[in-house]
Amino acid sequence: YARLPNLPPDSVIKRTLVRDHGGILYGNAWFAHHSVVKGLSPTVIKQAFSCLSTSPKLVCPMRNVAVFIESSTQYGRGLLQGIARYAQLVDWRLHYEQGGLGREEPEWLQDWDGDGVVTRARRQKYSAMLGRRGIPVVGWSGDTEGVAVEDIPNLDEEAVGELAATYFLGKGFRHFAFIGHQDAMWSSKREEAFQAVVQDAGHGPLHVRNTLFGGRGSRKSEEADRDFLLSLPVPCAVLCVTDERGAQILGLARECGRAVPEQLSILGIDNDPLLCQIAHPPLSSIDTNPVALGTAIAKRLDRLMSGDDPGDPPKIRPVGVVERASTAWEAVADPHLVQALAFVRRSVGKRISVDDVARASGISRRALEYRFQEYFQTTVAAYLRQRTVDGIKKLLLETDFPLPRIADILGIERLQQLHMLFRKAEGCSPVRYRREHRRAEEGHLS
Repeated sequence: YARLPNLPPDSVIKRTLVRDHGGILYGNAWFAHHSVVKGLSPTVIKQAFSCLSTSPKLVCPMRNVAVFIESSTQYGRGLLQGIARYAQLVDWRLHYEQGGLGREEPEWLQDWDGDGVVTRARRQKYSAMLGRRGIPVVGWSGDTEGVAVEDIPNLDEEAVGELAATYFLGKGFRHFAFIGHQDAMWSSKREEAFQAVVQDAGHGPLHVRNTLFGGRGSRKSEEADRDFLLSLPVPCAVLCVTDERGAQILGLARECGRAVPEQLSILGIDNDPLLCQIAHPPLSSIDTNPVALGTAIAKRLDRLMSGDDPGDPPKIRPVGVVERASTAWEAVADPHLVQALAFVRRSVGKRISVDDVARASGISRRALEYRFQEYFQTTVAAYLRQRTVDGIKKLLLETDFPLPRIADILGIERLQQLHMLFRKAEGCSPVRYRREHRRAEEGHLS
């Protein structure tokens, strides 16, 4: 905002910049937005700024932004958190009403005279009217097939499916299932990406059970779910399209006698901590990074409100799998491999060698290497290194522990060894990995 020169109240310049374009009074001086000034003729601009000092006073009025995103899901709460963080940085006033995923926009919005709107309401009647009046609106819905919006920041749905498949393949699974929604585009994208990675690894076919999005589980639907679970070959890796669906499937698996995670390894999506912990056993889930997505959406709205080109919308990648009891199992039938993997899990924080693992398995080192290669397409040493790298990543993202403490927890004797191991696996230092992922959580604000 630029300070205007002292001109008579009836000045053409002041009337143009203030009355017609919403100038503001701050102290005893009038200010108008640079974007307003930019649209005027060179003569008017020259006259208006002829009295400015070399260091004009600046003031930025608070923008009013209406937000309609559900607070009933972890995904929605993450979006709200990201928007709120950005709003605090740029001094927005958020107008928010709590509601569920199927909410509608309130009637007061039709006469609202704010600066911008972010809406995920099912029916976007009033925000569409505001958009036609020139108020910037970022609106989308995750309900059905026909409402996908490509010109706003989105979650990288394909990356979610690929991450789940890679995770399960790393555990040695050869049978895979997907439980999703037939009328939701984001579900279809996750399913297709999941299936592609599984097939590329030489496995298939993918067992699929799709239902309508938002439909409550009827007795008939639950019976069909049970029949589907009983039809799956075991052990089987099961990706559920949301944590809510995953929690439902966990309960039904228990009812029909399927052991989790020994027979069915079940993974949800969205990482709702409360829902995942309430589930029995606790549900593993993919952290989809909704906080970063919410911040990216807010940043895009900010550019639209400023009259700037928002640029190409980013796709936000998931952070990773948060493992809990529902997937804490490797899918191997070989008893010697079962003993070897159990020994590795018991030995977290200890220095163990390939020979130690072979002794625990009850077979020779050569035989163990052959079976590891057959089941996991990797060597025992590479498996141990990856387990250590996964432990480092988990502690980097979930704690503020310094690197020496992380090394101590994982049984790494020298800090230099930790750095070398991590850089070789991830292509960057542990410090950079932590910094970049936390920056991503903040929504790439730089």
